[in-house]
Amino acid sequence: MTTLQEGYIDASGVNIHYYRANTHLPSVVFLHGIVEYGLCWERLSEIIHKDYDVIMVDARGHGRSDTPPSGYAPENHAGDVAALITQLNLDRPVLIGHSMGANTAALTAAQYPDRIGGLILEDPPWWEKDSPEMSGIRTAMAEKIHASILQDSLKSLCEVITSVQERYPCWHADDCLHWAIAKKQVRLEILSGMHQPRPPWQEFASRIQCPTLLITGEPSLGAIITPEVAAEALTLIPQAVELHIANAGHNVRRDKFESYTRGVRAFLNSLQIDHPTSPPTTECCPEDPRY
Repeated sequence: MTTLQEGYIDASGVNIHYYRANTHLPSVVFLHGIVEYGLCWERLSEIIHKDYDVIMVDARGHGRSDTPPSGYAPENHAGDVAALITQLNLDRPVLIGHSMGANTAALTAAQYPDRIGGLILEDPPWWEKDSPEMSGIRTAMAEKIHASILQDSLKSLCEVITSVQERYPCWHADDCLHWAIAKKQVRLEILSGMHQPRPPWQEFASRIQCPTLLITGEPSLGAIITPEVAAEALTLIPQAVELHIANAGHNVRRDKFESYTRGVRAFLNSLQIDHPTSPPTTECCPEDPRY
């Protein structure tokens, strides 16, 4: 891959770190899941970086970004992305996110509809109903992640890599490496956001105006989005289409990288983004980015 630049933007006093390549091309901003970091997207960004300005962000409390004592609600993460778009002077970038990052991408697009050119959402944490029972589920998840972070902090990086490879034997070695590095860098403050009330995803999903690709896996293998939730999302988001990838769990791209990559590239091509190296086009983005 082209040598990556590194930098920081200031999001209301919080320094947000990012990796970037090819600033002269149309921008794609990568938003990782919880307990990950920007370079967890490196394999996918390497596939598309010749055609796009790839920007891989470390969310607050992750990677090399600052760790404020509080402020980890979805709105805080969306504000960080908006600040990044402003300070890097990005022109309607495509946002691609996984899990927490997918939720951040969707909320950003809902809050700043004129600033986002497209969305790719990999298994966002959207359930049918956000009930008191779901609050309990999030609390249990936070406790599990807390224990995992503490356990990994006592291991060497090599030991964490080995444990990831044993848990996910089908993953690529680079995915295992970055997953392990991320777990050695993450801070416990991030978990405070999992205990806070959050707006139902349906409220902001209905305000998304850009073309959206919802990537789903198999709930039986750990994916969050059920067929019922996917159908509801497609109803709420006017320009949304679903890419269901069989035999993939919550980490869709790591489980089925080739199928995932083909779908992402097809969606990006469907947006008909004007590249500086290509003849200019006067066509508008299609209202229904099916492929």
